[in-house]
Amino acid sequence: MNRWLRTVAIVGAPLAVLLVAGPGWSQALGTAAIPLDAREQTIRVEESTMGDLAADAVRVALKAEVGLVFAGEFRSRVIPPGDVTREALASVLLYPQEQVVVAAVRGDKLLAALEESLSNLPRPNAGFLQVSNLRVDYRSAAPAGQRIASVEVAGRPLEPAKNYRVAMPKSLAEGQMGYFRVFKGLKLEGTEPPTTLIGALVSYVTDVKTVDITPGQRIRDLTPPDAR
Repeated sequence: MNRWLRTVAIVGAPLAVLLVAGPGWSQALGTAAIPLDAREQTIRVEESTMGDLAADAVRVALKAEVGLVFAGEFRSRVIPPGDVTREALASVLLYPQEQVVVAAVRGDKLLAALEESLSNLPRPNAGFLQVSNLRVDYRSAAPAGQRIASVEVAGRPLEPAKNYRVAMPKSLAEGQMGYFRVFKGLKLEGTEPPTTLIGALVSYVTDVKTVDITPGQRIRDLTPPDAR
């Protein structure tokens, strides 16, 4: 066997995923100016820097208006500041070879998905959505299903009747993690060849060179800390 091939068994995946590791596997694609945090205690309850990066990557890869990635896509790890390699990005993903797709989603359905994402707080939730090109203000003290105060897409208020191009992992678009009620019947579009989650991340980091994300700007809890 070629010495550059290795098999990475993904726990919980239906099949082992083959990742081809060549001479550039550990070569720097770019640099992280901040830790890329995918720890469960962060990414499953609030906006995280690794979640922001992944959501940005799928949105850009599919030329969409909005990017969504659920927390269950990630291993509980942190990529430290410094060089970011393909190996590091793959190590933080549970399903690096999952296809990412884009679909037209009405604003009211997007709002419903965001409410579903926040419904389990303060409990950690593998279905918690990390977002791109959205600003979501909510109140954790409000009843589940009524927590969102406002949503902006690219700096403009969400329009309930408008269709938005939303990029996300295929499993999410097909309704996993409780989103089948929201995303039922979506017409999915992909790329040829298919874009994978790891492929989107590698391309994005390679293009931007420096990953410098200010956390807490996309998903904000308006409830005072002493009232949560």
